[in-house]
Amino acid sequence: MDAAAALDAASGDGAFPSRMDLDRNFLDADGEEEEEGEEYYDAGEEEETLYPGLYRAMYAFEPEGTAEMRLVEDQIVRVVGRGGGVGWAVVVDERETEEVAFSGPKHALVPESYLEPYKLDWELEEQSAADGASSSGA
Repeated sequence: MDAAAALDAASGDGAFPSRMDLDRNFLDADGEEEEEGEEYYDAGEEEETLYPGLYRAMYAFEPEGTAEMRLVEDQIVRVVGRGGGVGWAVVVDERETEEVAFSGPKHALVPESYLEPYKLDWELEEQSAADGASSSGA
């Protein structure tokens, strides 16, 4: 007896789902299985762009892992992008360590939802371009 027949036979006593239950829950309307990796998308959950630049921590955050960095309220951090999974921002870890002197800046993760833009890199570029144009025109 194959697995499908065993499921159908056992479904009479309510111990296992029937073949019809399995088909209804795991097959789409056409009777074809969903493609692996297909994800549901909710247009209301579209992610905003996380621009590189300076961000202010709206809340304190205590890290739970070694890749995370502690935040204090109103701390200014430099965000370089997203990483570490959904909802995490990659920031430059400016804690003073001996490693920084030898290998350059380290990166750490902080919750993206704890941050608000302070001065984004593109704003600073526009400002310095405007300052350069006004000083050369004088």
